[in-house]
Amino acid sequence: MKRIMYFGHPTNTYNTEMERMLIAKITRTFPECTVENPNQEHHLVLVKRNGAEYYLSEVILNCDIGIFLLFRDGTLDNDLFAQAKLFASRNNDPWVWTIDHQGETRLVHTNSVRVLSEKETRRRITQPY
Repeated sequence: MKRIMYFGHPTNTYNTEMERMLIAKITRTFPECTVENPNQEHHLVLVKRNGAEYYLSEVILNCDIGIFLLFRDGTLDNDLFAQAKLFASRNNDPWVWTIDHQGETRLVHTNSVRVLSEKETRRRITQPY
């Protein structure tokens, strides 16, 4: 049975060629996993109804592992960091997968990731990736 890998990525990468390329790269890199993309209509409807906590309380709990897209400068969206920390705490393992805009994957310790503040994240995701 395939494991489910949650692909956490900023909303400004939704419906882009980069998103499609990264999902294909994740699928090739982790063939034992099925990618769970939060950018799906049923998720978007439920997050509008229930708020961003929906991803934490519903989607991530049904996934086995997560991978998170870093911004080009190597920083992480603060909401994605909360999701990564949930995987880390749930698995009792501080190491999480990250992916960059070129599709390079790395296992990183959650303490080593530079996380943007909520204000910095909001500013960043209103611009093209």
